[in-house]
Amino acid sequence: MADPASTKPFGPKETQRILRHLQTPTVFTNMAAGWPALLWTAERLSHCLRDKVLRFRLGRKEEKNTPLFETQCSYVEARLEDFLSWTRDQTGPLHVGPFCEYPNSDYWAYADYKYIAMLFEDRPSMFEEVKWSDFGFEGRDGRASTLWVGTGGANTPCHLDSYGFNLVLQVQGR
Repeated sequence: MADPASTKPFGPKETQRILRHLQTPTVFTNMAAGWPALLWTAERLSHCLRDKVLRFRLGRKEEKNTPLFETQCSYVEARLEDFLSWTRDQTGPLHVGPFCEYPNSDYWAYADYKYIAMLFEDRPSMFEEVKWSDFGFEGRDGRASTLWVGTGGANTPCHLDSYGFNLVLQVQGR
């Protein structure tokens, strides 16, 4: 079997050179080959987080041509296990628990900007499963990263962040 590092299209130095000259959002394929974080599923994360409570943002699933800003959303405090239970209950009666007022047929939801360092403070090995050094950020791992988990339809309006680089590792979904 080929070494995952040998399948990466760019080395760390070349990736840094590319990043410094980009003017538009760009997708790098195969740059995370071999990262343990690629095995993260919502179920695995739920098991790791156990009883930790996250704040979920909810919005209505309706076709609109205007962004839904944070101040216009509803919020629920819940465990990831509660969220997963809510997402699986597609046809049953209203869910019991933190999401009970929000039928998943009518709402999308996501937990955003959850710092991995805080979520997994009792499991520091999780930090090492994210390897930003492959992008030329030596010594950077998941400790300085955030986790986002959401349903289909969850979104953030297109925007520009005015700081450094914003790298996203998408493990599931689209």
